[in-house]
Amino acid sequence: MVTKSTNNAKKTKKPAKSKDDHLEDVEKYWTKRSRNFSDGIEKSIADGSYLFWLNNILKEVEPGKKLKVLDCGCGPGFFSIILGREGHFITAVDYSAGMVEMAKKNFKKYGVIGTALKMDAQNLEFEDDTFDLIVSRNMMWTLADPEKVYSEWMRVLRPGGKLICFDGNYKLYNHDDDYAALWKKDEDAGKHKYMTSPDLGPSEEQFKLMDQITNQDFVVCYHRRPHWDIEILIKLGATRISTEVEGIHGAYVEKDGVREYLPMVFKVVASKADANKPFRFLPS
Repeated sequence: MVTKSTNNAKKTKKPAKSKDDHLEDVEKYWTKRSRNFSDGIEKSIADGSYLFWLNNILKEVEPGKKLKVLDCGCGPGFFSIILGREGHFITAVDYSAGMVEMAKKNFKKYGVIGTALKMDAQNLEFEDDTFDLIVSRNMMWTLADPEKVYSEWMRVLRPGGKLICFDGNYKLYNHDDDYAALWKKDEDAGKHKYMTSPDLGPSEEQFKLMDQITNQDFVVCYHRRPHWDIEILIKLGATRISTEVEGIHGAYVEKDGVREYLPMVFKVVASKADANKPFRFLPS
């Protein structure tokens, strides 16, 4: 995917509304999509494609150790299921009541012992230093205040614990000229279509409402990521921060003959420092 561009990213604006204004609208939207997402889990487990995600997580943690895991924005329980089957201790949360119910059903279906709770990721109801690992997939871009989510994750992680976030620049095309050009190219190719069949979940009107909400009022629509995520995690005191992006396999624009790659989807990994252990770049 390539386009030529001479425009810079548009100037960042502040979202028009507070983070709580659309919480219930967002909940209803994802509840409506819960059955379709659950079907996707079944397919991924049946055809073995879940191994891509499982291996991507397991390479970040200590082999053989059973972890207390928080699956944040769990949806129908995909990460919970594949990690629970590895023997990890699972707590799953999602603000969508429909997603939580689907997760509970899938836990029973796949023999996973875990707890699924309806909870706002921006206000987690757990004690400090509770979890060894926090995992999340395609949640941050759906929230009005992802910085608060990272703050909550750092709070509930135990010292030495780790967070792994998979996400994407799914809405940046509304406020960034380079991403807008890429989106237009895909749209012209027919890759962006509303799913209007009732069997697939929300109606076209509901899709458009969600699009309007996120475009206008969500912080992540105004920032290139994962650059933005890394800056936040540094401010929050995270350590050993890393990211994976598509690099040369991803999209790019050309400006004055220079190619600039644009991350579309990415993975961010960060650890919570243990204040009782020294941190040095060089041996003492």
